[in-house]
Amino acid sequence: MVLTVAAFLDGRNGLAARLAGQLLARCRELTTIVRDLEAEVTTLINRLVPALLSPSSRTLQGLAPSEARTMTERLNP
Repeated sequence: MVLTVAAFLDGRNGLAARLAGQLLARCRELTTIVRDLEAEVTTLINRLVPALLSPSSRTLQGLAPSEARTMTERLNP
């Protein structure tokens, strides 16, 4: 989608094209920020999950065993 918009804007002049180009650049920046944050949060979650598991039942505290299993499976495919 971004590439389609970028191709459409390529070579266009005027205020609308300039503003659209600026918004497109900002969208790219925000996408990079979101991906970096997602990777950071995933790393933190993977580090914290073992600490959240109770040693006796191997379930996440406060969750039913099936919910805990689903959560840990999603975090560690």
